[in-house]
Amino acid sequence: MLPKSAVGEAVTYASNQWRTLGVYLTDGRLTIDNADAEQAIRPLCVGRRDRLYVGGDGGLAPTAVLMSIAASAKRRGIDPWA
Repeated sequence: MLPKSAVGEAVTYASNQWRTLGVYLTDGRLTIDNADAEQAIRPLCVGRRDRLYVGGDGGLAPTAVLMSIAASAKRRGIDPWA
């Protein structure tokens, strides 16, 4: 197989990640996917363009703080709107 072929690149990638894979296989606390992290940031990415001009000049920092607090509350099972 050629190194620049799709299979060759896959083999190279896997061999470069072998040490990390070994850590995953020996620690049962680690999950194979990052779905939880992706779901946590999804609302931020979906509404990013809508919030581009929130509050005009200087409104982005307070908005970021409020969104961070709301995300932390959600992770702890608290309804941020309550």
